[in-house]
Amino acid sequence: MNRLLIFTFFVVIAGLIGLTVTASLNKPATFVADVPYERAGHSSDEKQDYAERLSQAIQYQTISSKEASDTDQKPFAEFNDFLFKSFSGALSKLTLEYSSEYSLLFSLKGKQPSLAPMLLIAHSDVVPAQNHRADTTSGWQYPPFSGHIDDQYVWGRGALDNKSAILAIFEALEKRARSNAEDSHRTIYIAVTHDEEVGGYRGAKKIANYLKDNNIRPYFILDEGQAVTQGVIPNVEKPVALIGVSQKGYMTVELSAKGEPGHSMMPPEATAISSISHAINLLTNSPMSPKMTGPVKSMFRELSHEMGFPTNVALFHNWLSEPLLIAQLEKNPATNALIRSSMSVNVISGGIADNILPKQVTSLLNYRIAPHNTSDEILAHIRKAIDGTGVEMKVVSAIEEAAPITDHKGDAYQIVEQAITDIFPDVIVAPSITLSTTDSRHFADLSPNILRFCPILLNKRDLNRFHGVDERISRENYIQMIDFYGRLIDKI
Repeated sequence: MNRLLIFTFFVVIAGLIGLTVTASLNKPATFVADVPYERAGHSSDEKQDYAERLSQAIQYQTISSKEASDTDQKPFAEFNDFLFKSFSGALSKLTLEYSSEYSLLFSLKGKQPSLAPMLLIAHSDVVPAQNHRADTTSGWQYPPFSGHIDDQYVWGRGALDNKSAILAIFEALEKRARSNAEDSHRTIYIAVTHDEEVGGYRGAKKIANYLKDNNIRPYFILDEGQAVTQGVIPNVEKPVALIGVSQKGYMTVELSAKGEPGHSMMPPEATAISSISHAINLLTNSPMSPKMTGPVKSMFRELSHEMGFPTNVALFHNWLSEPLLIAQLEKNPATNALIRSSMSVNVISGGIADNILPKQVTSLLNYRIAPHNTSDEILAHIRKAIDGTGVEMKVVSAIEEAAPITDHKGDAYQIVEQAITDIFPDVIVAPSITLSTTDSRHFADLSPNILRFCPILLNKRDLNRFHGVDERISRENYIQMIDFYGRLIDKI
């Protein structure tokens, strides 16, 4: 028995040493060029022109709305006119293939038109801005549609999400046109959409239908999604570029409970509000099962090289440590959302007075569907959880399943990865899952290679600028965006 215990002890120790050595010696998968890429220079005048054009783009109040009036749409027409006037060189090379309201689809013919094309997507619409009084700590430092420029930043709604991407793509195309750069091998399509923030059904969806009707199947599609972050991921000092290789799905479910209206002096054992609260509590306490899907495992393996012992071993060998990792990931809302389908209770409606029993109460639950789940599985889970409560359920939104997972070892991913590392040489690149919804959802059946990445550089404070106050982009990062899209086109 003693010999067996001693033998087992040494086997375990040897195994741990092996796991540690493997995790320590295994090289990161992020592409590193043999010869560092030398970025093209930009004169002081060019840099100022870039900032001024982005500033002007921000000044168009292209706020999206599901029920937009003609007045609401005027800024979109003005923004499109601005594009045509500002980028005459690029537009001389581009063909306007299709338009849907204020969404535009351009093409840039490649040297080998028989090759499947690349599609770039960016949107011109923005969300409304909050209070912009400069004299309040919660307000905007500069008016949100002023496009204010200082020595470091361009400020305003759309600086990050997503006008900077449109402008950077066109600046890259303009620079190529004016320098008579060689045509890309593949044809490139550029979709400028106008209603991403409200679903993309009048813009991106119509463009996707046009491509489908004309049998245009992109080799790969690049839309917004993840970004380059620094100081955001704990224990990682280097900048990290995450590329979304999948996107969570979307579904909103309404719960409803009925009650007998009457005076509150003679209440039943449970009112309609009590019933629906009980159902919500049951669902909250029985979330969907977590799982570390392939992209999440690969992301943590790549990040493990920047971690110390024993975290690096656990993350690198996550096939072995998955239960322990899941227990830790569940504790943080951001990482919990990576490993399971999430539920958010966002609306509840019912009672009308403090002395009247409610006749009916409803609540809206928003689900973001993880790649390892389907909407049918979630609906079955809800039915089982609330069975016996007397609460009814129905789906009240369009159902969008999670996007298929793009192979992060495939050529399309590697092309984007190499363009990232050429412009951000110290970056760690890793696959991930995009938690928000983007226009790419409408193109899911057009290409097996859909990637979600925008080359904006963010720190912790910048994360709250999306749809928040004091949205801005650094002038240096904006030039990196222009260079990124130019480099990507070089590689196509």
